[in-house]
Amino acid sequence: MYISVLASMAGAPSSGDQNETASSSTSQPRSALAMSSLRIVGLPSGLTTKSGIVQCALNLVIWGKMATLIQYILARANRWHSVLSYNALVARYVKQYSNDPDMAMIASIGATSPADFARQGDGHVEVLRYNGLRDGMSIYDLGCGSGRTAMALQRAGWQGNYKGADIVKPLVKYLRSKCPGYEAVVHRDLTIDAQTDSLDIVFHWSVFTHLYPEECYLYMEDAFRALKPEGKLVFSFLELEDRNHHGVFRSRLGRFRKNGWSNTLDAFLHRDWIIFWANDIGFGEVVFTDGTDSNHHPEFWQALATMRKPTQTEENGSSLSL
Repeated sequence: MYISVLASMAGAPSSGDQNETASSSTSQPRSALAMSSLRIVGLPSGLTTKSGIVQCALNLVIWGKMATLIQYILARANRWHSVLSYNALVARYVKQYSNDPDMAMIASIGATSPADFARQGDGHVEVLRYNGLRDGMSIYDLGCGSGRTAMALQRAGWQGNYKGADIVKPLVKYLRSKCPGYEAVVHRDLTIDAQTDSLDIVFHWSVFTHLYPEECYLYMEDAFRALKPEGKLVFSFLELEDRNHHGVFRSRLGRFRKNGWSNTLDAFLHRDWIIFWANDIGFGEVVFTDGTDSNHHPEFWQALATMRKPTQTEENGSSLSL
């Protein structure tokens, strides 16, 4: 197709006009058009012979394949944005705290000190207790990091089946070293690494704050699959409706003004999005907790969303609430 079109443009004989001569009255404008087109695509304007046309067509095919490859690479880089950025982030902290590996792992998940790391983890456990955590349950820590919640559960004496998953191998390795009785895996797909109807609680803190909306939906969708009937999904998120979260946006805005980009994605969600996703997937009522609410557990700072997977009876028509 390329050869036929270019030959026609250039005035070179094609299979349909073998008897036409180079002196055809239409050859001159077509040749001019061909040379103009060749300049546009960056090829020498002298390539207007038939062999040149063939070479040009082959080059266009090659360029087309290269464009497809580049598009694929960019798509993969976009899909792995969090994997790439957070592995780089952890590597920077490991280098910064080369003489203090514990602090490197603590700083990697946003804590400022061992005490801050422990305080945050203890708060996570209180949120889980409020949402029904009991001994003997099977729970899944999505984005488990370096074990902030896992170590707090261990300190609290909780007994059950814990599984953590993260995209950064050094963080998972550190969690395993601190909590040898818990399972932790590197899992980079947008799925929950668990059997269907096997989990009592799926939870994650500050994970949706670094993902695209579509990625959030896919995680929610697979959490629904993995949860037992009456199991709960609990997660935190940023929202611009909370003035305390504006600093995150302004910090990111400053990086864009200075550099034109940011090395990590900080995302804000709307509560109506979360409600829509939950309803679309099949969860029941979504209950939100403001980041400043300390009625049932310490202030979390980020907002919290909690939803429950219905039983078969509830799915068949009865009302569903937490």
